[in-house]
Amino acid sequence: MGREELELARTAPREAGVSLSAFVTELDHVGNCGWYTARVAPKRASKIRLPRTLAWLFPEVDLSRIDPRRDVDLVLTRVLERGRMADVEWCMRQYGLEGIRAFFRRAPRAEISARTIQFWRVVLDEQEQVWPSAPSFRQASASLWPG
Repeated sequence: MGREELELARTAPREAGVSLSAFVTELDHVGNCGWYTARVAPKRASKIRLPRTLAWLFPEVDLSRIDPRRDVDLVLTRVLERGRMADVEWCMRQYGLEGIRAFFRRAPRAEISARTIQFWRVVLDEQEQVWPSAPSFRQASASLWPG
């Protein structure tokens, strides 16, 4: 193996955005056809990040630590209840109407007001569906003290 081939072998996985083991696995899959003709594994899908415009909704959290796929309940709860139209549009592009529908069907949402829930029932054409509801002591209230 010449100097250029060794350098290519060392840098190709990094340039392809994959680990060395994934690169070698891809080479094994293609066969021993040499570094120049081997197909390099495509870059893995980049991690989806929240737009900086949503930072005001998460003041207590480092925005870079929120994973929209993992923390879908947190993101949708904050955005659907308090977000601006552009924030809601981002959620609709990210999760789709089916994802938002599944969010409301999955568990009670005590942090979301009855008004917001009713709005999404109309938008999603779910007026007849039964969605889980939070116990009365967990539901959001406009009054500071009951009575």
